[in-house]
Amino acid sequence: SDYSKLAFIGADRSVEFHAQYGRHYKTRVPKFPRKICFNPHTCDLIVGGSSEEIWRLSLDEGKFLQSMISDSQEINTLDYNPYLNVLMTGGNQGAVETWDYRERSKVNKVIANRGADITSLIHDNSGYLFASGSQDGLVRLYDLRYSSHLLEVQHPYKLPIKSVKFHEASKN
Repeated sequence: SDYSKLAFIGADRSVEFHAQYGRHYKTRVPKFPRKICFNPHTCDLIVGGSSEEIWRLSLDEGKFLQSMISDSQEINTLDYNPYLNVLMTGGNQGAVETWDYRERSKVNKVIANRGADITSLIHDNSGYLFASGSQDGLVRLYDLRYSSHLLEVQHPYKLPIKSVKFHEASKN
């Protein structure tokens, strides 16, 4: 929240850690990274990229942990849900996978858009709703408790969806 510590992924397969004084440490991942997210409960930095592996870097221990293997050949986007302690991955061929982070095992797989890469994932504040955006401009809203989508919107020009956001009402 105060931006005193940051992590960046680079085009040279690197992950850089920065503090207030500048670059603190730099390490490399085996394949080109595309997205990172942070699990505050276990202090893990999760990296997905041009591989079926989801790399977990323990910032507490300072080492890579055992990777999780996806059914997708490439991971385009990640979203960690702290309310339910689940990780969601969006890959090629339209697959969205949900992983139980306690067990490090896959609990669900949804084909959100057959044939098109998933480019964006986000969950809402309740933790039960999530939205996925795809390469061909399709946005779908899901509830984790149901097997099919609740809502589907197609971008009028079928441009790739780069980001999806939930508009949350203020609690005043």
